[in-house]
Amino acid sequence: MMFHRLGCLRAWAFYSAVVLSVVGVRQAAAQNQASPQQQQPAQPPAPKPPNPFETVPQSKEEPAPKPAPAPAQPPAQSAPETPRATRPGQLPPNVIEAIEFRGARRVRQDTLQSLIYSKKGDPLDEEALHRDFMQLWNSQRFDDLRVEREAGKDGWIIRFIVVERPVVRTIKYEGNKSVSQSDILDAFKDKKVGLVVESQYDPNKVQRAKNVLIELLAAHGHLSAKVDPQLRRVPPSSLELTFKIDEGPKVKVGEINIEGNTAFSDRDVIRAMKNLHPYGIPHSIFFEDLFAKTYDPSKLDEDKSRVQVFFQEHGYFTARVTESMVTMRQTGGQGMHIPLIHPNKPGTAADVSLTVEEGKLYHLNNITFTGVKFFRTPEALMTPLFQMAKGDVFSTAKLRKGLENMRKLYGDFGFIDFVAEPSFEPMADSGLMDMSLSVDEGHQFFVRRIDFSGNLTTRDKIIRRQLLIDEGQIFNNRLWS
Repeated sequence: MMFHRLGCLRAWAFYSAVVLSVVGVRQAAAQNQASPQQQQPAQPPAPKPPNPFETVPQSKEEPAPKPAPAPAQPPAQSAPETPRATRPGQLPPNVIEAIEFRGARRVRQDTLQSLIYSKKGDPLDEEALHRDFMQLWNSQRFDDLRVEREAGKDGWIIRFIVVERPVVRTIKYEGNKSVSQSDILDAFKDKKVGLVVESQYDPNKVQRAKNVLIELLAAHGHLSAKVDPQLRRVPPSSLELTFKIDEGPKVKVGEINIEGNTAFSDRDVIRAMKNLHPYGIPHSIFFEDLFAKTYDPSKLDEDKSRVQVFFQEHGYFTARVTESMVTMRQTGGQGMHIPLIHPNKPGTAADVSLTVEEGKLYHLNNITFTGVKFFRTPEALMTPLFQMAKGDVFSTAKLRKGLENMRKLYGDFGFIDFVAEPSFEPMADSGLMDMSLSVDEGHQFFVRRIDFSGNLTTRDKIIRRQLLIDEGQIFNNRLWS
């Protein structure tokens, strides 16, 4: 009996182990069907079925509890957080997160940043952005400019999209015959055009260069000259600038007519016109006007002033040129032909006509001096210095010469800051002229010390005894000169 009971117990333990193994396999299959697409964490190894030959108490152990299904795990790397600016219905803070410049190739980023006022971290302000836009545009570096803004994570990203102006690589001049390229460059330098090679293209500078070229050609007699600046793009971002010049015919000074002059002949007045009167032998009857000069409108105004000065130097103090007229006409091609003297080539001539109002002839009446302290009788200086006395024809040329003589006289006595200012009171009824001379003598200077430098072999006393002026004496302009 004892052996029979022991065999039954062993059979019952073996049967229980087989049942537990079958239940464990079914539970694992059910869990795999519940979450087939989810990666399950590593399961602990299934318990081995108990050995049927183990002791009886182990057969009474409860089976392992059924594990609960594992929850869905997040991916290994979480997606980046959605920026606050991209969240629907929410705007980023009103702060500048960053400032970017796009399209700038030759201009450095820090240079562009220094041109604007807005900085990273500043509050976003539309007026400030407009001010920055105008600041960049007025720098004359760009052909196109626009501003964009984009929502960022911590504010707004301001982006300036620029298109840089091209660089002028070469400058050419075609068709210039009367003027050389060096003359053109000198004119550009005098007028401060600022158009040079390797500079950024500026249409205003090109237009100014065109105007200067036209003025230069007009000064050489080509009044109808035309200048056409042409541009050719050189990849990637350069330009070739070419000035196409059509000089046209050269204009010479034709006939000069003076109207309204009764005191002097036309020839005397024309001699005063240094710019327009013809080349020739002065004061000759037949050879005074051999070659006509080139006509220049700007020089006509200078000659009008010279005509007025000519009349004033001869006593007509109120004389003036009231009107001037220039008439263009075609010349040459017909008649006698003499080489060098009368070539008779086809061309254009400018006939000049001046209308003069002479006025009255004035004579010196009285002269008064104010501010003269060094000389007791300044009236006595009038005749020797000005070469004019009461009743003489009043001449502005003698007046200028007298003022220069008076300045030298004061300089001989140490008054190196002497200044004299004349004023006039013409009396048209009587033809007399009263003149007042206001004088500022200044301070009288003495020689305090005479120093020498650069004399390595000759002593100071050798040089000093050659001077006509010495230390302690009144400074004398004439002796010093």
